[in-house]
Amino acid sequence: MLVDALHSSPATVRRDLAELEKSGDILRTHGGAIDPRSISAEQNFPQKEASASEEKNRIALKVLETIPDGASVFIDAGTTCLQAGIGLLRRGKNRLITNSIPLLMAGCNFPGAVVAVGGEVRSVSRALVGSFGIEWIQRLHFDIALLGASAIGNTGKLFTTELQEAHIKKEAAKKADRIFLLADRHKMAAKATVCFLTLAECDEWFADSNLAPSVVRKLKRTCKVQIHRC
Repeated sequence: MLVDALHSSPATVRRDLAELEKSGDILRTHGGAIDPRSISAEQNFPQKEASASEEKNRIALKVLETIPDGASVFIDAGTTCLQAGIGLLRRGKNRLITNSIPLLMAGCNFPGAVVAVGGEVRSVSRALVGSFGIEWIQRLHFDIALLGASAIGNTGKLFTTELQEAHIKKEAAKKADRIFLLADRHKMAAKATVCFLTLAECDEWFADSNLAPSVVRKLKRTCKVQIHRC
């Protein structure tokens, strides 16, 4: 804790954090603070969509094989999840719930049912976030939640770049019978600031075929998660 590290009183630490936040040097979060430079480096949606596109397509196709007809599926705003969501829309046999604006737009062109959670538009990721979205999710139940991650830590922690998106992912995971992580191997080397879940809390991880076997063995052993190399 900062109080121990700085040998200061709680009141002094709170006052100093407030001053740093006012000057723009930090962003306050629940229970801590983060460097705003780590958030400003976030890629926008087209950049994310273009990254590792072949791997994302293979992951999406594999996920489609595992989702039964009739299942209700939450699909978050990640670009790999978007590919899987469009595949499910084309199939037209599942009810989809999402905070992904591109998936909602795609829903106008396919027969599958898609439901939007409420919320505020976050333009950089084209996601709906905030308290309205969380309140909607709390009223629902999903057979499966498809979640993406901006980064995966060596110990299996899953990170995203923004606190409000983390809240949506975490709440959706609570309301799902099964949690599927959709993330290519590049997320193991990526950096992000907000932890929303761990691999140990996921039922399955759909990665690309170039994920190192040594990484698979380690995470299977420590996190007890089923890993698909697609």
